Amino acid sequence: MLSPLAARIMDLMHSGAPFTDMHLREGLGIRVLTPRAWALADERPAARAELEGLLDGIEPCWRELLRGGRAIARALDLPTLRLRMNVFTTDGGRHLNLALRALPPQPMSLKDTGLPLYVKEMLERGKGLILVTGATRSGKTTTLAALLRQINETRADHIVTIEDPIEYVLRPERAMISQKEVGKDTESFLMGLKDALRQSPDVIMIGEVRDQETAQVMLQAAESGHLVLATLHATSAAGAISKLTAFFRPEEAEQRRYTLANTLIGVIYQVLLPKAAFDGFVLAAEILANNAQLAKAIGDPSRASLIGEQLRRGEDKMSRSLNDALLDLVGARKLTASDAQRASYDVLDLRQRLDHAGGPLR
Repeated sequence: MLSPLAARIMDLMHSGAPFTDMHLREGLGIRVLTPRAWALADERPAARAELEGLLDGIEPCWRELLRGGRAIARALDLPTLRLRMNVFTTDGGRHLNLALRALPPQPMSLKDTGLPLYVKEMLERGKGLILVTGATRSGKTTTLAALLRQINETRADHIVTIEDPIEYVLRPERAMISQKEVGKDTESFLMGLKDALRQSPDVIMIGEVRDQETAQVMLQAAESGHLVLATLHATSAAGAISKLTAFFRPEEAEQRRYTLANTLIGVIYQVLLPKAAFDGFVLAAEILANNAQLAKAIGDPSRASLIGEQLRRGEDKMSRSLNDALLDLVGARKLTASDAQRASYDVLDLRQRLDHAGGPLR
């Protein structure tokens, strides 16, 4: 039987209200992240004893794990949904906090994400590197899960994932799937990736590239004939390439750039925005597909301007800038012009294009 606090959490999770995240702090009401902002969803304060009782049922050793300022990351399977949970303390360890995110029971289809359907063509390459990038809460994990679902439904491959924690549980269909959780099934992203290369994978998914060693082994995996999907925090598709190459020491950079130029399939940079009706979220995605021109720009830093030029022109029928995606969403009345401008990293260009299109600047 659920405790009163657990029942309140579940009622909110199943309310149908449009929010992505939930935050509980002892002594305060429950807040949720709506399309517009954080909002108070339940004003009744969460007592310390209630939070402790909830954690006792989830992780009996939670007190020991929190000592020393560490946080606890867990994914929880419930009868009707899966939760990603992070437990941490604030105010010198005096107050308990829980950050929760509900995950659907299975990944979205590519169509449902809002990504252009030609992203499937990237997957059909069979080998190389696809980077999914964006800020926190931009939907990178959801996009990766959708890409893996597409492979799972269409190819008899061996998929190996390295995650922290495992969020979407993938059920094998045509593919064989091995999901590894950092801290349980492997020591780190790096060790999980190194081990995966000896486990006959066709597809490798890396939850996050955080350091030079992981980036190096990732490129080696893509170069040796695997399809590698990975996330990286960056503020544009071009920024993802710059950040990845910046991991390497100057004496290594030229070789790594050459490898990236020859293995990169494409970059998906995305932002998650409130719908114009404020009843949910909409995805805007910048797509940068590799070709001969882009490979030259990656291999030679002096040609970096070619990356932006390719996005602006979109001559390959796959690449498109973030502003292209934002303009389309505004034109379809799925996104307000003001929210589009807040999301753009080239606001002047977007504003000029909105003015030219006669879009309302509200």
